[in-house]
Amino acid sequence: MSSPSADTVRERILDAAARLVDERPDAFSVDRVATEAGVSRATIYRRFRRVDDLLEALDVERDVTAAHARVDARTRILDAAREEFVRSGVGSTTIQSIARAAGVAQMTVYNHFEDKEGLVTALMAERGPASVLPGEIPDDEDPVEALRGFVVGALRIGAEQRDLFRLLLSPDPATRAAFRCIREGEGGVERKLAGLLRRLGLPEDADPRVPISMVMGSIFANSVLLPIMEVPLPPPEVLADRIVEMVLHGLRGAAG
Repeated sequence: MSSPSADTVRERILDAAARLVDERPDAFSVDRVATEAGVSRATIYRRFRRVDDLLEALDVERDVTAAHARVDARTRILDAAREEFVRSGVGSTTIQSIARAAGVAQMTVYNHFEDKEGLVTALMAERGPASVLPGEIPDDEDPVEALRGFVVGALRIGAEQRDLFRLLLSPDPATRAAFRCIREGEGGVERKLAGLLRRLGLPEDADPRVPISMVMGSIFANSVLLPIMEVPLPPPEVLADRIVEMVLHGLRGAAG
């Protein structure tokens, strides 16, 4: 089976994003675009580095006027939440302070997020490493490239949003509950990474938590710990190649 061209995949992504902006702007997310387009989130991020880049392409190439404005309230709320959480801590931040920082009414926040825990979960899922984690990998997509795309994306997030990574270390109950949901829930990080590792050769009877810890531990170390120690690091693409090769080496050993 021949793989679709890069241009064809990009068109599918733009078509799916345009439908969502038109029909459900309040629910717009990279995960929903990926589902609609039948691709992984990593595939989207290989073509559009940020959500803003995707929205800009919709404005220019699809004449979806005011695409930014139509998803703007939710984006402003997430931006404000991140700033408030980093400045004051999750426990001390209120929905009222987030709404004030975002320039919206409290009810607007509740229209998008059920409560503070839901807001923390959305922030981590949509802005953190989970946002670039591939879901079900189409048969015509290389799983090695899918893993590399995830690692590159997660390392870039770590470099650009280190404060978001540090939220994972917060002892606040809302943060811990959100992290558990993203890690363990249906469609969570552990299940998706386990499925990807199976595609790469992890035996069915092998515990996926070991290679998952290898992947996530490497990302966390290079995003948070080593920068704190002022260790010089190569670009994310180079680091990703090393991490993926380490994982593949370990999988070959497990299969043997």
